[in-house]
Amino acid sequence: RTMSQVVGQAIYSYGTYRPDVAQPFPFESINLSIKILPLKRIVEIEEETLSSTSLVWPNFHMGVCAGLRIKPDSDINKTWIKQLDPVETGPEHGGLFLALGLNGSLSQLTSTSWYGYIAETSGLVTAGFLLGLAIAYRGGGNIAVVKLLSMHIPSLVKDDLPYSSEPIITRAVCTIGLGLVHMGSRDRRMVAALMNELGVHAPNSNTVSSKNLDCVGLAAGFAIGFITLGKQGTSIVLPDMDLEDKLYQLMEGEPLTNRNRTQSDIGGLSHSNLDATGPGAIMALALMFLKTGDKRVAKRIYGRQLEYHINSIRPDILLLRVLAKNLILWDDIRPTDIWLYQQLPEFILHDFDENRKASWEVQVRKQAKYHIVGGGCLAIGLKYAGSRNTNAFECLLKQLDIFIELSEKIAVGFQERITKCAISTCINIIATASAMVMAGTGNLELFTRLSKLRNLPENIENYGNQMAIHMAIGLLYAGLGGYTLKTDNESIAGLLCAFYPFYPTSSTDNHQHLQSFRHFWTFALDSRWLTPFDVDEQKPCHVPIVLTVTGDNLIDEKTDILPKEIQMVAPVVLPPRKYISNIKLNSPEYWPLCINVD
Repeated sequence: RTMSQVVGQAIYSYGTYRPDVAQPFPFESINLSIKILPLKRIVEIEEETLSSTSLVWPNFHMGVCAGLRIKPDSDINKTWIKQLDPVETGPEHGGLFLALGLNGSLSQLTSTSWYGYIAETSGLVTAGFLLGLAIAYRGGGNIAVVKLLSMHIPSLVKDDLPYSSEPIITRAVCTIGLGLVHMGSRDRRMVAALMNELGVHAPNSNTVSSKNLDCVGLAAGFAIGFITLGKQGTSIVLPDMDLEDKLYQLMEGEPLTNRNRTQSDIGGLSHSNLDATGPGAIMALALMFLKTGDKRVAKRIYGRQLEYHINSIRPDILLLRVLAKNLILWDDIRPTDIWLYQQLPEFILHDFDENRKASWEVQVRKQAKYHIVGGGCLAIGLKYAGSRNTNAFECLLKQLDIFIELSEKIAVGFQERITKCAISTCINIIATASAMVMAGTGNLELFTRLSKLRNLPENIENYGNQMAIHMAIGLLYAGLGGYTLKTDNESIAGLLCAFYPFYPTSSTDNHQHLQSFRHFWTFALDSRWLTPFDVDEQKPCHVPIVLTVTGDNLIDEKTDILPKEIQMVAPVVLPPRKYISNIKLNSPEYWPLCINVD
C-alpha cells in the first residue's frame, strides 16, 4: 500500500508547487515507517530488509510525483534542468525526466545534450528520459527524436547498422514513444514497423522471451492507435495495408484470407499467440475507430455472442473487446443499468440456472459476466469523464457496491478463487471509472468507499489493487481539486493507457503494461476551476452562480438533455467551456455580474 501510494499522489498534488530556480530541487523519499496502535509507537523499516528491486519502481513514481508537482506556468528552462544532474542517478531521476516531459519542459533541452541522459547506467533513467522526450514532442514528428527512438526498434534498424539491444522496458518505451511523436499523423512507415513489433513474437507462444515481450506488444498496439487516432471516420487509413484485417487476425488468431495474405505478412502466421498480440490489437482498433460509430467494426470486435464462442475467449480479453466496441460506438453509450446489461450475451443474462450447471461452469460464466460488466463500466467512465453526470455516477456507484458485496463472500474452490480475482479486477475498474466522472470534485460518497477499499486486509498487500484505489483517490482530488478531465480523442487515448484495466501484481511487475504509462492521465487534465474573490477582503468566497449553457450535455443532474441554465455554488469546477454561453452571479450580497464567455 505504501509503495503504490505515490502513483495516486502524483495526481493529487499535480501543479501545486512553484520551485525556486536558485535552490536545489527537493526529492521526497518513500516513508516506510510504521505506527503501531494504540501505543502510537513509530517503527522504522530498513530498506536493506526489502528485496533489492522492490523499491525501484516506487522510487521512479516518486520522481514523477515530484516533477508533476511543479506548476505548468513555472519558469523552467534548460539551465534549471541541467542543474538537476546529480553525481549519482537513481530511478527517481528517470521519473523526474518523465514528469518534465509530461509538463512539456523537456523540449527546451537541445539535442546535443540528450546523449548524457540516454547513456546513463540506470535503465530507468534512460527509459524515463526517452519517454519524457517523446511526450514533450508529441504529435510533432520531430526527426531527431524519431531517430533516437528508432535505435531501439529492430524493424527500424538497417542490417548494416548496430542494433541497440536494450532491456524490454526501454524497447517498450521507444515503441510507444514513436506512436506519441507521430500521434494523428497516419505515418505509413511507422505503422508498418509497429505492426511488425506487435506481431513478430506471435508464434513463440511457449517461450520465456515471448512472455516477457507482452508489454512490447501492448505498447505497439497503443502506438498504432495513437498514429491512426480516430482517423477511420473520415477516410480509410492506409487502405493498401489492410490494417483492420491484420489487426483482427492478431486479435482473433484466425488466418488471413488469401486475398489479404502477402509475403510481408507478420511471420506468415496462420495462427497467433493471443497473449502477446490480442490486447495490443484490440487497443489499436479501439483507438483507430474511436468515436466513429462504425457498427461493422464494433460487431467484428464483439459481435459473436454465441455460447461456444464466448467460452473460447478469456474473460480479460472479453473485457477489452467490450470496452473497444463501446469506444467505437461512443454516441451509443448510456449511463444506465439497462445499457450496461445489454452488453451481456442472452445466454448469460437469462439462462443462468446455477442448480442445473456444473460448479466450474457456473464460475466460468460468472467470470465472463463480471468482466463484460467491468468493460461497460470503464466505457461509461471514459465517456463521462470530468462531467459530474449524476446518472453516470449513480450507475457506477451502484455497480461498485454490488461488487464490494460480492468480494466479501468466501471463495472455496479453485474456480471460485479465480472468480474472486475477477471481482477484484472489476472493483479496480469501477472505482477508477467513478473517479473519472467525479474528477476534481472530492465527492464524499465515493471517497468513503475508496477509503474502505484501501484498508481492506486482502487489498493491503496487493500492489495492483492499491495502485488502482490510490489513482482513483488522486483523480477525485486532482491538483487539490483544481483540475478535472476532458474527453477529446487525445485525452481518451491517454486515459485508456493510464487506466488500462489490468494492474501489476507487484512493484516489479511490468509483464502486461509498463508502469510508466500509468502517468498518461496528464493528457486529459483540464483546468476549469472557478474561484470568486471578494474585492474588499481579497479572499475567496462562496457565491451562487448561474451558467447558461448550449449544445449537447454531459453535465445535467438527471437527464442527458442539457438545460438552459445550471445553478452552482462557486468555487466550483465548471463544465467544458464549449457548452457555456455566460456566467452570472446569483447572490443579493454581490453585484449581479454577468460574463459572456462567447
